[in-house]
Amino acid sequence: MSEQQVQKVDVLFPIRELSTRTGVNSVTLRAWERRYGLLKPFRTEKGHRLYGDKDVERVERILYWMNQGVAVGKVRALLDRQGDSLESETLDSEGLGNQWRSWQDTFVEAARSFSQGRWEQLFQEAVKQYPFHVLLLNGIFPTLQSLNNDMALKRYVMTSLAEQITLLKLNGAKSIRSSKEKVLIVNMDECNLMAKLVAWWVIESGRGFVLVDGVTHRQEAESLQAGMGACQIIIVAERTSEQGVKRWLEEGDIGKEMVWVSSGAWLYAEHQGLATGGWAFSNVAELIQSELNS
Repeated sequence: MSEQQVQKVDVLFPIRELSTRTGVNSVTLRAWERRYGLLKPFRTEKGHRLYGDKDVERVERILYWMNQGVAVGKVRALLDRQGDSLESETLDSEGLGNQWRSWQDTFVEAARSFSQGRWEQLFQEAVKQYPFHVLLLNGIFPTLQSLNNDMALKRYVMTSLAEQITLLKLNGAKSIRSSKEKVLIVNMDECNLMAKLVAWWVIESGRGFVLVDGVTHRQEAESLQAGMGACQIIIVAERTSEQGVKRWLEEGDIGKEMVWVSSGAWLYAEHQGLATGGWAFSNVAELIQSELNS
């Protein structure tokens, strides 16, 4: 390696640093490079990828277009055409802006025809192509909302997606034993899809987790938290009433180590004149959006 190359390497950083700085996991970054040519990292003599500040800016621009609804396969052409500036970038609402809507429609069509293999394939491909929050906010949540008029079908789809998340993301993920930051996720809903989405979010942020179903009392959750040394409890209870949340909360003080994903908790805070202060979110989307804005 020449002296000039060594100097260049000294100001670069590995893929894990790019992942930390952009919030996009390493698997997705590699897929963007190999499948779509979106990134062109510097390579050492041993083949290791190295990145610089311009790569951080490029990933931010990729995310910008994806959030606008552009399919990942069409992003490169936009980047090449627009150059390095985000100024004055707009989307035709009848054109590129409909990419996510098309994905949603295709998914819903597969669901209504009970083509489980088809919608699972759509999901699997999207997981490989898009960062977690982009897929969640632009794909999964709007699609599930479209199925609200058929709750039996919606629950069928939710059960399928929960299984897919376990297979694709949670199996083999960093365990609570190997992580310094440990999160206990308590699921109080009949379906554990939302709890598994929270678990996915937790591992994307570099923390370990344990997901437990069926815990109904605060003392039980706090006992588990103390036993495993978890720094935080996240309670997913979107179907728990305000009164149910009230009974739980009356067993102790609201601490920063306890987070509720529950419309009941959010309503309780509103009616009691309490500031949610990051402890009560009406749904998983609100929790993730809060994290992105922090």
